[in-house]
Amino acid sequence: MSHFSRKSLKAVIADERFRFLAVGGFNTIFGLFFFYLLEFYFGSKIGYFFVLLITFAVILVTSFFLYRWVVFKAHGNIVRDFVRFASVYTVPFLANAIALPILVSGLQWQPSIAQTVIVFFSTVFSYFGHKYFSFAKPKGE
Repeated sequence: MSHFSRKSLKAVIADERFRFLAVGGFNTIFGLFFFYLLEFYFGSKIGYFFVLLITFAVILVTSFFLYRWVVFKAHGNIVRDFVRFASVYTVPFLANAIALPILVSGLQWQPSIAQTVIVFFSTVFSYFGHKYFSFAKPKGE
């Protein structure tokens, strides 16, 4: 690898937006896989909405720590940050909770396809919400 390409790679990795997309990509793949797995094994027993709730809880915790440590490299009050993070995460979740039944029951989409489409619409909102609210540095820091 040439000196220029190593510098370029370091610059890309140093870019917060790249880290957000990388972590978000991982979270998306992990969350969709987890949703698919639960839907496959338990969907007929508990329903796709409860699968969504369980997936949300797991992804909320894993995403918080990945965004906190890897993307925004935040320090400070972890409880305050988690509450803020959860509140930002709740908006797309509520949109998801409304859209999923509409797509599945109303439009007869498969739950896994509907969930895949919904997940991609929350990405931009999440980035700005987490950057400027969840992990925003308090004034004076």
